[in-house]
Amino acid sequence: MSVKAGTTTTKPRGPTTPIVKKVLNSGTFGSGSVKPPSTRPAPHAADSAAKHPAPSLRRSTNSASTKPPMASRPAAAATSSSSSATAVRRSSAPPTKTPLSHFSKPTTGVTAASASGSHTSASPAAPKATSPVRPRASVSDAVKRAPLASRQSLPSTAKPSSAKAPAAKPASTAPKVRTTSSISSIREVRDDSKLLEELQTKVKDATDALTSKTEEATDLKAQLSQANASLEAVKVELESKISAAVQSEESKASLEVQVESAQAAYKELKHSHAEGVIALEAVRKALEDARAAMLTQAELVASLQEHIKELEAEVAETKDNIKALKDATSAATSEAASAASVEHDALLKAQANLSEIQAELKELTKSHDLALTKAQNKIAELEMQAAEVAALEALTASLQEEKEENASKVSELEVEILELKESQETFGEEREQSLMKLKALQDELAAATAAAEKANGYVQAKEAEYASNVETVKVEHENALKAAAEEHSKVLDQLDSLKSELAAALSTQEVLKNKALVTAETHSRSLDEAEQRHLARQSELSEEINRITAELEGQEAQYNAKVGTVKEEHSKLLQEAFERAKTEAGDEHKKDLNSVRTDFESTIAQMAATHQSSLEGLKAEHASTLEAQAKTLEKQIGNLTLELKATQDDLAKAKASFESARVEIDLLTIQRDEARAAAAAVPEVSPEQAEEIVRLTTQLSVIRDDLSAITDMLNLTKDSLTEMSHNHTKELEEVAKARAEEVTKLHTAHDEELSVLATQKSELLVKVSDLEGELATAKAALAVEAAVPKSNGAAAPQSPGVTKEELQRLHEAHNLKVYDLEAEHEKALKAIAAKLEAAEAQAKESKLEVERKEMEIKYLESDQEEASEQITRLKEDIEMLSGQLKVRDTGSDC
Repeated sequence: MSVKAGTTTTKPRGPTTPIVKKVLNSGTFGSGSVKPPSTRPAPHAADSAAKHPAPSLRRSTNSASTKPPMASRPAAAATSSSSSATAVRRSSAPPTKTPLSHFSKPTTGVTAASASGSHTSASPAAPKATSPVRPRASVSDAVKRAPLASRQSLPSTAKPSSAKAPAAKPASTAPKVRTTSSISSIREVRDDSKLLEELQTKVKDATDALTSKTEEATDLKAQLSQANASLEAVKVELESKISAAVQSEESKASLEVQVESAQAAYKELKHSHAEGVIALEAVRKALEDARAAMLTQAELVASLQEHIKELEAEVAETKDNIKALKDATSAATSEAASAASVEHDALLKAQANLSEIQAELKELTKSHDLALTKAQNKIAELEMQAAEVAALEALTASLQEEKEENASKVSELEVEILELKESQETFGEEREQSLMKLKALQDELAAATAAAEKANGYVQAKEAEYASNVETVKVEHENALKAAAEEHSKVLDQLDSLKSELAAALSTQEVLKNKALVTAETHSRSLDEAEQRHLARQSELSEEINRITAELEGQEAQYNAKVGTVKEEHSKLLQEAFERAKTEAGDEHKKDLNSVRTDFESTIAQMAATHQSSLEGLKAEHASTLEAQAKTLEKQIGNLTLELKATQDDLAKAKASFESARVEIDLLTIQRDEARAAAAAVPEVSPEQAEEIVRLTTQLSVIRDDLSAITDMLNLTKDSLTEMSHNHTKELEEVAKARAEEVTKLHTAHDEELSVLATQKSELLVKVSDLEGELATAKAALAVEAAVPKSNGAAAPQSPGVTKEELQRLHEAHNLKVYDLEAEHEKALKAIAAKLEAAEAQAKESKLEVERKEMEIKYLESDQEEASEQITRLKEDIEMLSGQLKVRDTGSDC
């Protein structure tokens, strides 16, 4: 603005233009001498930098080389007006130190050159142009004033385009020393000193305004550099957070892979266990026939009684232990209550003593009171729950008794397992491999090491117990098999003897039949011969018949009487033989029925005992399998809870870092807005600053994108965690359903086996009864045939004996009795199965209740630990407050 005013005032003055032309033609201006004078004010500007904030400008020349010459030239102009001697000495300084300002077009006017020089870069020809100007350094005050006048009058003769450039303000200070070559032209310009002084004042004002603006620009640059540093720090922090998030994701992925491998191993173990169960079922089916003849009920009852006594002793010991624990818990609760009351009294005293600072400690006392009330409530809840422990003790004692009874029956189950030794060994190897895998996983998860060690110790103890029981169970199994084989051989021998007796009876019957036929044939032949002889003799004696007829007629009455008596005696004998054979057959049949009944009752008792033992063994096996699976599931749940806790901690950390990053980004956005406002307040902004602002905005957008990506990752992790928990619950439900289905299948298979055995037994009994009926009929037939007498050489008539209808009736009555016994036996078996199912259901319910109570006890223990920790923290707070009170009391006393 001041330069334009100067140009308008110099136009009416005519003599100035030739003087300016002379100055221009004198050699100090032009194409060859424009650049050297720009280097001379550099030391002068360096000396004047102490008065103005030039050091910031000099530091900023690295980024923008156009500003420092603008600041140095007004400084040189300000110092040249004060004294000429200093200007002469300063101009003799070496010009090659700061070759900062150069001009792009020297052929144009001085103002055009200075205006264009502010936007161009330094050229390497500047030091060469400054070397011939050094002898012209000694100049007087007049030498300084004259060139200033010539420079101000230059725009009048220059091109109109050069006067329009507003950036030529600092150029008026740079060529102060340029006019030292021509003293004659300076003398001619002395008349214009007033105008020159006015122009110098305007130039000074313009240079002051430029210096202030350059200072503002430097301040903006410093703010931008600070913003860049803060942005870089935020970038570093974000990169570190992203790397931490990536590491957490990687660790999470590795943990998920480990969990999947553990689940696969668990599925394999489950599959192998199912195969073992199938093999056990096959073994059970094979051993049911051998168990039918085992008579171990008395020994088992005695062992169970002894075991019950031992369990009663253990129950008494556990009750004593529970009482001791109850006393300890009551003592602990009383101590906690007394400590809480003491702490409350101390807090009241502290509140009384700290009445002056009650406003400051009000929040602390409130929190302390709340914590105390919570602790007292928890202690009351613990007391109530300790009172409920008595009810749980009976349940736990009964369940423990049942558990130990089932454990005592494990030996019977292991008898069946011995035949599956090879499959069991493979299963043990797979189990060891799975345990090794689980061990490795537990080593990687440092939080589950204690549980893994306990599990390994438990497994080793079980394996040792199994190894110790194998030999004894093997011996018992061999003895049982031998006894069963002996009993089976006895039964087979009895059947063989019965079959042999039946075959002998049948053979004797056939022999007797053959003999009877032979005697009948001989008798018929003899009768025929006798008839022939009789006929022959009749023909011979026909003559005598008439003679003897009279005698025969007399004797006929006697013969008829004798024949009647003989017939009556024969019928009486036949009836007596029939009754005797019938009674004997009935007695034998009764004896056989009684023996069969006793055998049947003994077999029923044996089958009931074997079924009871097998059911108890199945109960024990089912309980052991459920316990093992529950332990494995609890381990998996513990591992998953630890993983969830770790992921939740990671999420909390990520959220905290996200919040801090958001706060920092808000601060940076505020700084950016302030910087933009400050930059908008500046009238002119260099392209470097604009590029820097654009770069910063892009960086901010990139950082925002990174933050959005991090938030998306956090949301994805949350979704994946929810899906994992949902899938885990589904898996647990499916496992429970599969377990229930397996139990129901076992029950149905057992019932089917019982029904098959009952049908087989009924068929065998029917066969035995048929054989006995046939034997009885054969014996009765033999007795009747043997009892038939002969008289008068004639064959006696065939006796009817025991008819088939009577035998059929006896057989039907026997079968009806057998069917009644079978029905009663089936009813008894169904009642036993119903009782067994009810007992199993009750055992399951009691087990679930015990597990719930154990979980409640664990939660109560954790709450009690938290309450104790809170009490200790409150004690520490009270001690700290008492210490502060003591310090304040000592300070007030002093």
